[in-house]
Amino acid sequence: MQAMHGFAVLVRTRGRLIGCCTALALAIAALAGASSASAVKLPIKQTYLATGDSLAFGYSSQLYHEGEAAGFVDPEGFEHGYVNQYYKALKAKAAKAGDGLRLVNDGCPGETTGSMIGTNATIIGTLNAALKKSQEENGLPQVKGESACGYQAAWNAFKKVGTGGPLHHPYSGSQLEDAIDTLYNAQKVEKKPVTTISLNIGANDELKTLGGVEGETRKYIEEKVNEQVYIKCSEKAFAETGGEEPAFEEARQNCLKNEGKKLGEEYFAENKFKLGQEGEAFSGKKIEELIPGLFAQINSNLAGILLALRSGETLGLKSGKAVNYTGRIIFLAQYDPFGKLFHFAYEGVQFVEANGGLAGRFGTEPKSTNIAGRCEIKGSTEAEEIQKIEEGCAAGEVHPGFNGLTDILSNSEFKTVHNGFGACFANARPLFNTGNQVTEPEKLTAWTNMKNTTSSNSKFNGPDIHPTPVGYTEIGKLATKKTNSTCKKEVLPGF
Repeated sequence: MQAMHGFAVLVRTRGRLIGCCTALALAIAALAGASSASAVKLPIKQTYLATGDSLAFGYSSQLYHEGEAAGFVDPEGFEHGYVNQYYKALKAKAAKAGDGLRLVNDGCPGETTGSMIGTNATIIGTLNAALKKSQEENGLPQVKGESACGYQAAWNAFKKVGTGGPLHHPYSGSQLEDAIDTLYNAQKVEKKPVTTISLNIGANDELKTLGGVEGETRKYIEEKVNEQVYIKCSEKAFAETGGEEPAFEEARQNCLKNEGKKLGEEYFAENKFKLGQEGEAFSGKKIEELIPGLFAQINSNLAGILLALRSGETLGLKSGKAVNYTGRIIFLAQYDPFGKLFHFAYEGVQFVEANGGLAGRFGTEPKSTNIAGRCEIKGSTEAEEIQKIEEGCAAGEVHPGFNGLTDILSNSEFKTVHNGFGACFANARPLFNTGNQVTEPEKLTAWTNMKNTTSSNSKFNGPDIHPTPVGYTEIGKLATKKTNSTCKKEVLPGF
């Protein structure tokens, strides 16, 4: 009986303990739920406005192709970008002050500085009038606009999967016009003012120019090849006819028609190293000629964009429905995706061979942006280059010299956005392009889609200059670090 009594007491005691523990657990859960609910229900008092191109949008070819396969390229599928990473940090900071923070992401894939401004003649004219003295003193051209956000325009026009797509925050007009509207409405109408603006823009200006040079280089090399084919067919026709007309011309035309392609392929295969050198020299000269004007236009347009944000009310933009924004602006400068992708040149050779060879997507010839195995210090002949590769030479950049050009642009942008308009300057290039033969290939491989060998919706996902999710996270971390340290110490507006 005693044992039974002891057992009964034990049961009752354990029952009470279990009940207490259960009650405590429920109380903790309730508190956690209340805490979580209160975090979600914090009154929205601030707005974060993200502006820029595909990096602000969170784009990658793989995500886009996966959207195509699903039947709709949903903007919610692109919410892992640096903007979202930065937003989390800003939101946590605002929560400490008891404020909720909302995100308005205006990012548009493919956006240039010109398309961000748009074609509103009144806005462009007003900006150029206000910047005239500065443009003349610094040798800059006038602000120049272009048709707004082609990604959204294509979707609106065709509503066809694979042709553009909807934005996170759709708008009419240009992205700059929407930014001006958002600043005004958030502050004057909704009473939830913008406290942070992020901006990344300019990379597509460069890519557009590079694409033009690439096309010219391809045409230049093809003309070189065609010239040799013409000579070979002329020689063959002469051997057959002794130069007698009209038989000679008929024989030459017959050769060009029936054997021209084969002769061209043979000549290219035999002379690809020499043609590559000539193509690089040609494209290098073209880029050298275009860069000063390109960088000047980017900086002039940047000045116009930032002036519109900082002094919209003073300038009377949007019929007076604008504000003079005095909060924080953070500018994300670009990295160079065409840097060192391999430690050693032979790794590049193996990579291209494993993915279709020189005729494949990573090594298409003739093309100035092909990913190939090349020595950092190239051999003067093909035989010498092959020997250097076999001996384990260090791999060169995909685009030799582009790291340096990126730095030149970043330095000029720093003067415009930081010194001119008090924007925080966050430069991603030193993170991605370390210049180190070990770390740069590792980071460009992990942080960009340049060596992405996968396919989605029967389309290649690489090479793609856009960051991987890991790369986007690193850019978001950079923005957060700059906001909380360097730019705070510089006492920039809003920091």
